[in-house]
Amino acid sequence: MRFFLYTLSLLLLPQLLFGQIDRKRYRFLSTNELFFESGSFELDAQDKAELKALVEKLAEEELEKIIIQAHTDSIGSSLHNNELAKNRANSVAQELLLQGLDSSFIDVRTYGEFSPIANNDTEEGRAKNRRVSVYALGPYDPSRFHDKCKIKGRLTDSKTNAPLANAQILIVRMGRQDTLFTDAEGHFEQLLGGFRQLELRAYAKNYFFANRLIKTPETDSIYLDIQLEPALLGGKIQLSDLYFQAGTAELLSNSEKTLNEIADFIRYNAKLKFELGGHINKPNRAPVPPQSRSYQLSQARAKAVYDYLIQKGIAAERLKYRGYGNWEMIHPRAQTALEQQLNRRVELKIIQ
Repeated sequence: MRFFLYTLSLLLLPQLLFGQIDRKRYRFLSTNELFFESGSFELDAQDKAELKALVEKLAEEELEKIIIQAHTDSIGSSLHNNELAKNRANSVAQELLLQGLDSSFIDVRTYGEFSPIANNDTEEGRAKNRRVSVYALGPYDPSRFHDKCKIKGRLTDSKTNAPLANAQILIVRMGRQDTLFTDAEGHFEQLLGGFRQLELRAYAKNYFFANRLIKTPETDSIYLDIQLEPALLGGKIQLSDLYFQAGTAELLSNSEKTLNEIADFIRYNAKLKFELGGHINKPNRAPVPPQSRSYQLSQARAKAVYDYLIQKGIAAERLKYRGYGNWEMIHPRAQTALEQQLNRRVELKIIQ
């Protein structure tokens, strides 16, 4: 039953957000996501600072409503999780009031475990589901939105600010993909019809790629200044949004988008060779030995990504894989769920 609810909630997510607001139309001002430890509804110092900054920012906006949506993972009973979600929402609401927000703006929604954004079968997924989403809404103004929008920008080297000529720009939206290239000065430009959301990906030879998510424009043009990191020997990037079956090296289907982006990046940089490194989360502990199950899991997950890329046509001689156990954790003394999530990762490293 819980798997069914997870699938259904993904299909109904827009309705869950907008369907209960009211029939009045609003304009998004901002979105904030706060994450919690398992079973906890306490805000940490970073959460409080983020909410303080939000209230200060909204003081300059025409605010109509703040929707607080509180969620949990599926650990424990549904009744317990409903109460936990309510406590999380109240923690956020109380902090907003302490920062000076008028209570008349606040609209609290609690969903317990019934509106996950990730699979609750994995710790990574559960960490993403233990969240409160804060949506700030202003009055809808149709004059802000346009049937056509020109997307233009410039691609440069992040170290030298030099323009990146003949770099590939992919504009991806539902049902179609546009490809264009930068000119000698790194500029690009494309006129698009109206859209709700699109993704822009930028690729250049010997550079790590970048992507940008763009929502409904409020002007008839958008300018993007994108800087790419040079893909130097030893340089590495974290493969975000990779999901594995809990305790295994089995990749879940919602990892496919990230995997395909990496495959495109590797194809585009045909002269580079890479290592895939698997990492696990075991903070405040000694390095696990290579013969341990934990180390073997880190290696098996790196190999799973390796196997996927090989199936996508990447030459085997361009790739290696290796497990690192908990030897190179980003947060060796991780305390928050987010810090632990960042420790569990697969990285792509340039080795030649």
